[in-house]
Amino acid sequence: MALGSWNRCGGRPPIFEYYVTEFPLPEEGNFRAICKRKHPGVYHDNGSAGRMMEVASMPQLMGGSGSSQLGSVQQYVDQRQQQVTDALVSLLAGSLLDPGIVDTREFRRLLSLLDTSYEPPTASQLVYGLLPGRRWGLQQRAMLLLETAQSVALTQDVWLGSTSCVSVSAHFILNWRLRTVFLAGRYFVDADPAESVQQLMAEALAQYGLGEKVAHAAVYTAAGVVRSFQTCLPGFSACEEGAALPGSAGALPGASDGDWRPLPGNLLSLDSKDLGPLFVDGLGCFAEALQTCVADGLHDDLHLEAAVNKVSGLVELARGLPQGTLDSVRQAVESGCSTWHGQLRVVRATAGSPLEVLQGAAPALGFTPDDLETLRELSELMEPFEEAFHLSRGEGRVTASYVVPCIRGLRAHLEAARPFRLVSAAGRLASALTTHLAKFEGSETFVLCSMLDPRFKLRWCAQEGEERQRLTALLSTKVQEADGDRDTTSPPECDEPPCERRQSKLFRYMSPGGGSSAEGPQHQAAPQCWEVSSYLATPCLPETGCPLDFWRQHQGQYPKLAQLASRLLSVPATAAHILRMCRVGGKVANPAEFRLNGVTFENLMFIKCNQGLR
Repeated sequence: MALGSWNRCGGRPPIFEYYVTEFPLPEEGNFRAICKRKHPGVYHDNGSAGRMMEVASMPQLMGGSGSSQLGSVQQYVDQRQQQVTDALVSLLAGSLLDPGIVDTREFRRLLSLLDTSYEPPTASQLVYGLLPGRRWGLQQRAMLLLETAQSVALTQDVWLGSTSCVSVSAHFILNWRLRTVFLAGRYFVDADPAESVQQLMAEALAQYGLGEKVAHAAVYTAAGVVRSFQTCLPGFSACEEGAALPGSAGALPGASDGDWRPLPGNLLSLDSKDLGPLFVDGLGCFAEALQTCVADGLHDDLHLEAAVNKVSGLVELARGLPQGTLDSVRQAVESGCSTWHGQLRVVRATAGSPLEVLQGAAPALGFTPDDLETLRELSELMEPFEEAFHLSRGEGRVTASYVVPCIRGLRAHLEAARPFRLVSAAGRLASALTTHLAKFEGSETFVLCSMLDPRFKLRWCAQEGEERQRLTALLSTKVQEADGDRDTTSPPECDEPPCERRQSKLFRYMSPGGGSSAEGPQHQAAPQCWEVSSYLATPCLPETGCPLDFWRQHQGQYPKLAQLASRLLSVPATAAHILRMCRVGGKVANPAEFRLNGVTFENLMFIKCNQGLR
């Protein structure tokens, strides 16, 4: 090719002006391959433009939706490379995997077989770049949400052992939607963990500016919570001492006396003048206490244990039975039976099966009519406990308002129960309710939450009596303390929702949903504001109604009550978030067992728990 001057229209670069060079460049050589491998985010291949994404970087960095005054800076990013890398970060965070796995020969071979053009990041790039970057973006979103929230409820989840772990989460209501944000998590090795826990709490409060927003705080022994969620019915072979249960990974801190110890008393209170009006609740997890009642009430009953043991044997045979034989039992087994409530479903299905079919399908177990009667009594006796357990640990919905109505419903159920074979078990359950749940029933926080739930109000309380008057006066006092300047001398207008007829065994003890004359504006036994008297006098919402939707629609009619409801209804009744936080591959594990670097662990846990922030 002859020499020639550079022609911009021809597209010849200046480097070729004084050289005899074949143009366009030949395809031979490894320059393009090196660019693809070393700079996948900036190399632009005209031949695969469909895989490229044009990005206006300045508006995205500024968070704006319009064009920048300086004009858009055009970048070309390999969209597939970015998507796969983001998915890899999510995989590591979701499973709490060590980022070092990406440098192993086996992992890179797997990725090369899936996509030869994808170049995975190194462990160093993940640890020092991608993970902190993803966390920073989620953290900015969390700060924005918490800045908008009026108040928050904090939970401290503590795993105690040779290597301990503590995490702090915030629960709050924003735009009448219940939100949960993971704030911080940390490893520590201390003989006395109280100082480390309080230090982490103080740092989280300062970082997110929550010093004046904390309305409630609770401390949970995470290992005890997980261990309680593995409670089983007596007689199930899966629950024999030393057996591994589905839902746990490794040796939990509660697995042996040397791996777990109870929370020290100084962890149940925070001594800091900068935390604002902070109410620290040392009650623990309601679901944990409820399952302790189940364990205490059903133990030491040989007749019950023998019948349940036959159901346990049937579980081992259920999957091998021919189609059409004990299908209900098979479905219950496939739904999971590693916990007492899952096993109760199997018991219920077995009790509802014909005796002849059971004897024919499992002759070695020797089912008798007496066994089926025992299983039916167990199913009926424990059904309200199962319902209370599920209601109190729902995700993304109000749970604190269920605590007091559930306790009273369980007590009323046991008083009305007339078992024949399980009389002693019913008595032990009633005693366990008093021992383990009385503290929740007397909690002012949970009482107010039940009153502020328009599905319950005071229906769980006796129609007449000093308790009803005292609780009405308590709610009035709280409302007046929240805002003493606003005038409430005239009753607001409100639409009355239809009354509901409940079918639940747990709540059938309640009075009808209409208001009572003792709650109305004419009752003068205790001073109360018009908001409280009008709210309590209206019929309750149906059980399927949403309390947060009610307060969103009626916050103009009951402004003080709505403000109080937004503060209290965010309080979690249970520590079920611990199970979701530490669940890896369908199992719950102690975070301290992952042996991750402290900073890497916090980054991974933050991403895992906050990936759903919107």
